[in-house]
Amino acid sequence: MSDNDLILLESILKTRNFEKAPELGASDFMELFVAEAYLTEYAPSWDDVQDGLVDGGGDGGIDAVYSFLNGILLERDASPPDIRKGVELDLIIIQAKTSKGIGETAVDKIRIALSSLLRLEVPDSELQTKHNLNSSIIEQFRVFKDCYQKAGPHLPRLRIRVVLAAKATEIHPAVRNKANSLIRELELLFTGAEATVDLLGARELIELTRRANQQTRTLKTSATLSEADDSFVCLVKLRDYFDFLRSDTGRIRGELFESNIRDHYGQKDVNQQIGETLKSGTQDFWWLNNGVTVVADKANLASKRLTIMGPQIVNGLQTSYELFNYFSEGGLDPNDRSILVRVVVPKSQDAIDEIIKATNSQTKIPAGALRATEKVQRDIEEHLRSQGLFYDRRKNHYKNQGKQLHQIVSIKQMAQAVCSISLQKPHEARNNPSALINADHFYEAIFSTTSPLPLYSSCIRIVRQSEAHLRKFENAETSIKKVLKLHVATVASALLCRKAKPTQEDLVKIDHSQHTREITTEAFLYVRSKYTQSGAQERLAKAAGLTAMILDGLDDLLSGAWQQD
Repeated sequence: MSDNDLILLESILKTRNFEKAPELGASDFMELFVAEAYLTEYAPSWDDVQDGLVDGGGDGGIDAVYSFLNGILLERDASPPDIRKGVELDLIIIQAKTSKGIGETAVDKIRIALSSLLRLEVPDSELQTKHNLNSSIIEQFRVFKDCYQKAGPHLPRLRIRVVLAAKATEIHPAVRNKANSLIRELELLFTGAEATVDLLGARELIELTRRANQQTRTLKTSATLSEADDSFVCLVKLRDYFDFLRSDTGRIRGELFESNIRDHYGQKDVNQQIGETLKSGTQDFWWLNNGVTVVADKANLASKRLTIMGPQIVNGLQTSYELFNYFSEGGLDPNDRSILVRVVVPKSQDAIDEIIKATNSQTKIPAGALRATEKVQRDIEEHLRSQGLFYDRRKNHYKNQGKQLHQIVSIKQMAQAVCSISLQKPHEARNNPSALINADHFYEAIFSTTSPLPLYSSCIRIVRQSEAHLRKFENAETSIKKVLKLHVATVASALLCRKAKPTQEDLVKIDHSQHTREITTEAFLYVRSKYTQSGAQERLAKAAGLTAMILDGLDDLLSGAWQQD
């Protein structure tokens, strides 16, 4: 491999680090860079990528872990979705280093870790005490194992993908031999599993980056029913629509559904009806199905081919997934049927919200699915923009515009910040962040229409500043800092307001220039002390008891009466 590949990769990494996450060091950014590029077909948000990072003491040589069920990310704190036949379960394990090569020891270290992490009979407590693995990596593998066991009766297609990436110009044959041995061991652990070990050097990482940057798709049409203002209503052969959905690796393109509010697993009856329509083949599909709606930045039709820039399928997720699964499993279409596709180029973001609402109102959707289109969310987006922050209420909207990581705020991150700081319930924010958005009682308390907009920017700044300080705090393991970061932000807000129970008005008035590293350090030492007193188990961070201990002692902390153990 040419040294030019290494020089180009170094340039790409340096530029992307500066453009996307200048607050991260080269090593931390390498992990983020590799994970984002490798997971492109799943369309993860920055939030998703960061949640999968597990590096730190006791990581077994693993930097990140992700589990996907039929292309949908399984979140650490959410219940697994309902599972039916024909599912695909992907486990992706990543090691990303800035070294100039991939050594045999790197493969050995991962092999040893996986030999215990992937055994269903080994309890989590033993992984921590006997194998010295950190709580973050144990939790990520618990998500996978719980889903695998639940899917077991349905005989899921299991793929285990191990990724080792470095700035290597060549991979030694001995390393490839080790990788092949690891593949055999993984396939012995799970009957019928497909295991791969991808060794990514400079050339492979450059190619991954190129694939990740492709945002234009071509859709072959059979007839155009309407055309106006660069928008189109057309008929597309089912096979051609399948090709539009399929990635180079044969999976469904997750990035096409970033703006879709539905969950493919939410309505079995609807999915089954679509599946039956596909199988029957007696009448043309578009007579019996509402079709799909695609919004795009730009669309152009020439020779019956639509070139679509930035396509997003905002309605028709269930139809798309059922159709994709049907053909992926060998389904036939002897009658050469068609699907109705609407491609719309909206004039504004408000127009996109209106399209999403209108096209998703025909059938029941889960509670909370339309939250992102509500006025309070649009108001928060506008307010944060004035503060130099970008509220990603539509997944990856600002990420795709190239905004920096520290500037982007997801709805989940905002909900966690307000819950931790304004409501002083960091355990709830840590325990089940998806419930903060989906459960009405949480959502209405966090995103109240009576709350001042500056509250939201203040809360997220406290969390972000606390995280930035904690990254530089070397006297604690990375996993502990992750576990306690929301509790630390709760205490930091009290220190900044000099009140044990700050009001919304107090939080709005905070001078964030006063949020120094010393404030965060004091908050962390105090929280860690309470955490240690309560037993130093990660599950405690999700329990009300630890929060109560922390809040009960705040008056002593503020008065100077608290003494570090």
